[in-house]
Amino acid sequence: MAGEDRGTPSKGRRATTSPFSLGSSSSIMLSAAIILGLFTVCIVGFSMHTLMLEERAHIDGREVLPGNDHHLAGDKKTIMKTLPIKNKRIEAAIEKEGDKSSLVLPESIKTSLTPLRPGCADKSPDCLKWAADGNCRKNPAHMFTECLASCGGCDAAYKHAIPQSIELRYRQKMPTLGFGTAGLGTKTKEIVEIALKEGYRRIDSAQAREWYREDLVGAAVRAVSSTIPRDQIFITTKVHPRDLGSHATKAAIEKSLKDLKTNYLNLVLLHYAECWGDLCQGESPEGTWEESWTELEALVAQGIIRSIGVSNFSIQQLASLLSIATIKPSLVQSNYEPLRPARALQAFCERNGIQFESYSTLGGQYGGDPTVQGKNPVLEHPEIVALAEKKQKTPAQIVLRWALQLGQTVVPRTTRVGHMRENAATFDFDLTDDDMNVLESLAGGGRGTAINTNTDTAGSGVAVDGRNE
Repeated sequence: MAGEDRGTPSKGRRATTSPFSLGSSSSIMLSAAIILGLFTVCIVGFSMHTLMLEERAHIDGREVLPGNDHHLAGDKKTIMKTLPIKNKRIEAAIEKEGDKSSLVLPESIKTSLTPLRPGCADKSPDCLKWAADGNCRKNPAHMFTECLASCGGCDAAYKHAIPQSIELRYRQKMPTLGFGTAGLGTKTKEIVEIALKEGYRRIDSAQAREWYREDLVGAAVRAVSSTIPRDQIFITTKVHPRDLGSHATKAAIEKSLKDLKTNYLNLVLLHYAECWGDLCQGESPEGTWEESWTELEALVAQGIIRSIGVSNFSIQQLASLLSIATIKPSLVQSNYEPLRPARALQAFCERNGIQFESYSTLGGQYGGDPTVQGKNPVLEHPEIVALAEKKQKTPAQIVLRWALQLGQTVVPRTTRVGHMRENAATFDFDLTDDDMNVLESLAGGGRGTAINTNTDTAGSGVAVDGRNE
């Protein structure tokens, strides 16, 4: 019987001792070791469970911040496919719970995750689930608009070391700070020449004859050529939507080369994806932006253009471009300022390795807005003014530095030498994360009044008194 192995052995039989018997010193030691081992296993198991909860989960390529009732739906195979898990403990947890119809990541991991930027959040409680199903890739226009946090667009990872230049695709270097030329009119040559002499090495222009004078930009570049050679100047131009279509785009590029007095262009953008409103003044393009992009790719192959990109494209249009492009866009330019930040668009660009550039960063688009009564709501915003006083900088410097620390490149425009120098002096100070959070909270009226306008398209407003764009 099994009981004969426990306690005092029967007479005439050899004594046998159970490992759990307390009848000898060796048994006691062995039992103690086993108990200690079991205790250790429990402690380790508890510790691993605790660490598992504290580790960061990755959903659709980003660290996620699940709140209460956020589930990752699907069986184990689906979960493991859609989550590029790098942490083995979380992977093990999913492996263990994979037989359930949904996996719940506890609230307790929240404290270990990167905090979200002020005013940046998901708009639906289903966003985490949609992101886990891969919809940030499958349906970016909807997801980056409605589920920006779950798609990775709200992490407060601000930049603090800002380079003077960045490298675009195909190893072309571009100055981080450029000089805009919209609305300069007949003074374009004079002002651009001054900007170049003041140290600016990137000129942002366009073919839109209503706003730009590329012939005068070219005259300025030629005027300084004895001291500043062409290969030290980065020139951007943009194809107007009236010139969409293969042949029209090629002809437009040839005209820009002639007007700018150069045999190559550093960067060419499609200015808009289509004509709308009075943008084309009744003219109809011969083709589409897709045909124009193919033509730009051909001109890159010929060495006439170094890099290509787009301006004022929506996320959906940009996603369509990425699906057909042989040469991916190097840069996307869009209106972006503290009161109307195009966060979703920038996040989508970052996800796809595209440099985001803001124009009208200093509030230039408000110039034609009658509701602001001749004021600049960006540079005159009380929070921005207060931060400028705290840092002993100007509001313009604060806003430009904010954009740079968001990872953007900028092309402010001004007619005054003092403002040129002021704008250039944005590399010698830093905004703390708290400072950045203050500026990030301005969108949507969080700290003051934000003007509610459509940020997906750009107007042609010019800043009052020629201050900045």
